[in-house]
Amino acid sequence: MNTRNLLSKYIFLLLGIVLSISSVPGLDWRYDTSIRIKALGFDFAGVLQDLQTDIEVRNPVYLEGYRAVTFFHKGYYSSWSMPLNFSWFDTHFGLAIRYGSHYYNNTNATNLRDQFYRFNLSGFWSKANFGLQYDFFIDDQSLDYVTSTTARRNENFTFNTITLGYQPVNLTGFDFRCRLGLGYFDSTYSEFIGGQLTPTAKINFFIPSCQVGLSYEKAVFEKSSLNFLVDLGGPASSFEVKSLPVPFQSTVKRNSQSEPSKLDFFANSLSTRVAGAISFQPDASYLVALGVNNLWTGVKTKQENQTTAWVYILSLPLAIEWKPNENIAIRGGVRAEYYYQYSKQQLSQTTSYWSRFQNFGLGFRLFQDWYLDLTSLSNLLQIESIDLSLRKEWH
Repeated sequence: MNTRNLLSKYIFLLLGIVLSISSVPGLDWRYDTSIRIKALGFDFAGVLQDLQTDIEVRNPVYLEGYRAVTFFHKGYYSSWSMPLNFSWFDTHFGLAIRYGSHYYNNTNATNLRDQFYRFNLSGFWSKANFGLQYDFFIDDQSLDYVTSTTARRNENFTFNTITLGYQPVNLTGFDFRCRLGLGYFDSTYSEFIGGQLTPTAKINFFIPSCQVGLSYEKAVFEKSSLNFLVDLGGPASSFEVKSLPVPFQSTVKRNSQSEPSKLDFFANSLSTRVAGAISFQPDASYLVALGVNNLWTGVKTKQENQTTAWVYILSLPLAIEWKPNENIAIRGGVRAEYYYQYSKQQLSQTTSYWSRFQNFGLGFRLFQDWYLDLTSLSNLLQIESIDLSLRKEWH
């Protein structure tokens, strides 16, 4: 048996292990990545080479020279996902749009109606060794419920991020980034008075934040590479805001009447990530990657009943990609994850456990430079769980 056949059987065995090791679905609050990285595992975002993901997660400087348009629809549509996605990259400029909404009548008599929508817009620019990204994210929720009269609460949270990226010429393999974030929260409580909906209470304030990051990649052994990423500070992206253990708007300073300050720097919150991966690619048909991903998020509120909450997540992912020919790609990923949470208000509480998660994916080259990709965080046989992407690339 020749070496290539032996390697094929070994990779196929590993892929089988990846696809069968666990039946626990993955979490969908992680980074917005390409559908390929979703199939291989969210923990590889920014540390396993993938242009679409690197532009958004790692550094907008990677846009330079890349041309593609992608239409993407998420499976398992829910209020917390944005199923409709579009992205366009053209050498020096780029645009990404994501949208999702829901509306339903609650069976609970005190909550008559709940309406929610989420929207995300990203713009990109790159030139030589410099990159720029502007990211706008909004959550808007309206809830009708019954008190002595019918009332309505509207809550709107927006988060703006500017990422400045730089890749030095004299430091091969390194790139740097700085993210400046600004959140805005607006809440209005209204009651029907005299037959008209009248605002009776309003709260609004800004929350700035900042984060710096560094990435490094290097070829190590033959046909393998090592990648490393660290982001310190934050939260400075919609992902990091969503992953905090308590809502971002709860972290601001408040006076004796519980009124928040209009501007609260950094909001006593933290979102820091350290990740790395080593990948092996013996030839164009195979890719095997091993990684480690550490995420720390923490909040200390400044309200009268002060709350401290910290979350630490350690992930150990394995990913395999096999291309039996130039038109088909089979992908799988699995990870072990350790979760630890500490919280203290009046009493201290801790929670910790190990979990396993899996990902699946298939990729097809339809014709010329058109690609169809499918991925699922639970089971490729469940049609409603499949994410679907259609992509066109120019070379």
